[in-house]
Amino acid sequence: MKPADTRLQLGKNLFRTHGAFYFGEYEKAQHCHDNVKMLGNMDIVCTITVVVFGQLIASALYRRTKRRKYKKEALKYLTKMRKLVKEKGPTKVNKFLLMEADFLSTFDESVDSMSVKRSFERAISTSKRSGLMQDAALASELCGSYFLSRGDSDWAAYYYTAAASIYRDWGATAKVAHLVQNLGKHVQLKEKARMKTSRKDRRWLIEKVAEASSDFTAEFAPIELGSSSLRSGGVLELASWH
Repeated sequence: MKPADTRLQLGKNLFRTHGAFYFGEYEKAQHCHDNVKMLGNMDIVCTITVVVFGQLIASALYRRTKRRKYKKEALKYLTKMRKLVKEKGPTKVNKFLLMEADFLSTFDESVDSMSVKRSFERAISTSKRSGLMQDAALASELCGSYFLSRGDSDWAAYYYTAAASIYRDWGATAKVAHLVQNLGKHVQLKEKARMKTSRKDRRWLIEKVAEASSDFTAEFAPIELGSSSLRSGGVLELASWH
């Protein structure tokens, strides 16, 4: 495969990984994530994104299937991210804190819920200070899922509502609608998002993720998927995973 074609396939599969994960389609996310790894030829920024989503997908699949291989995979990615943060500096520490909280909440059954809550709060506050609202929203959503799995509806509603509020303020109406559809009373927004989402809405969320974070922008620069191209609409077909 020519280098330009490789970069294009890399971009397509990264987009699809993000989209599938954000909308709970974890098997599809893993398939696209595996494609990215097979393509290789990634810079450090792209590598960090692959590591982050690698763990988040593995954790999600473990929660769904309880298969031990996913725990091993998640630990591999967490260990790699810890090493990357030490080597490359603290610029991605919010992502490491997100991964750490996700791992703790998924795999450490001995830890108390308030310790998990504090771990997610560190990820949320650090992401907000860094201006990475998509990470703050995701950390809030994962924290809500943790409390819901423990039968704590009050804290689940608190964090799910916080996540939906951040997504809404960010403009990600498709994601808000997805939360409302799947969580009902646990999302307590004063104004609920419309209940039906289109593929255009989903592609918009992936575009927003790309534009909101400097690391996503850096990933797609080599394949000429800059913000102007994304806004034009044509390239957004890359994000379609159906």
